Amino acid sequence: SALLRDYLPDEIGYFGFDINERFVRHANDKFGSMVWVGDVRDPEAYRGLESDVVVLVDALHHVGEVDTQSVLGHVVNAAKKKIIICEPFGDQYFSMVERWLPRRLARWFYNWIESDGVGESTYDRIKTKGELSDLLEKGFGVLDRPTSCEQVGQEDLIAVYHVYFLT
Repeated sequence: SALLRDYLPDEIGYFGFDINERFVRHANDKFGSMVWVGDVRDPEAYRGLESDVVVLVDALHHVGEVDTQSVLGHVVNAAKKKIIICEPFGDQYFSMVERWLPRRLARWFYNWIESDGVGESTYDRIKTKGELSDLLEKGFGVLDRPTSCEQVGQEDLIAVYHVYFLT
């Protein structure tokens, strides 16, 4: 999450939170105290936050479908202009890993890789590009259609929503 700071002009303010304390320490060592420990599911993490743009990077598949709508409700309240969501899809993982490993072993391997002690991402939550694209286009049932939705890199989709278009 703090890697985003590398792409912003110096005059742009940046702050954020992450549930992973290791990530927060790394971000603060690199950029100063602009990042703190917080859980996107906890409304207290957003208390007093108001920003022109709120960016969720690699977050929603960790919280699961049940909490996604709640998280996006918090984000809508914190964003003044735009919401940007970047999420991974698993097509490349499926085609690469399942070709070489039985599904049970592929599931175990993915769950092990994603188990950083705080996340809840599991193999069963991996979306295909089509499934994720559909969720982003429908705003996860909370946001209106994005103004743009495109693939970035080999395994991520990024969608931009304007707040004044939100329902």
